Amino acid sequence: MRKNEEVVSKFDDLRERRLRERKVEFLSKRPHNCHFNCLRRTQDNGDVRFCRNEKVIGSHGGLYVCDSDESARTCPYFEANLSEAEVESEFDEIVSSPSRCGEEYPKLAILIWFLQDMNMMSRWERFKEIVGNVFKNLWYLIFLRWY
Repeated sequence: MRKNEEVVSKFDDLRERRLRERKVEFLSKRPHNCHFNCLRRTQDNGDVRFCRNEKVIGSHGGLYVCDSDESARTCPYFEANLSEAEVESEFDEIVSSPSRCGEEYPKLAILIWFLQDMNMMSRWERFKEIVGNVFKNLWYLIFLRWY
């Protein structure tokens, strides 16, 4: 059986790694992460991403297709959709919701479940606590100490 410290350490490592991956995914310079980028469906080419920034449109003389990572990386007007704090808070929301965490990060969900289970009292400990509370309340009742 693993010690609590080992499981907590594994959980912290995995949580930090998943958060780092999520930050890279949502904060990197890619077309779908840009505030000015929009997805439009065309008849011939399927889905194409266009830039809506007025400065970019003006410098290119009309519509500007921005659907490659290279064009997003070199764009001087790139603006991320989310901030780092928003990515972290969204990640914390996912981890705090058991169903979403199990769907998106199953290993984290298992470790959370395991840590919660390790912190719960055994049946015998719960039984002793209940009996102790009953006798304590009975003691207070007998000696009129309910004030």
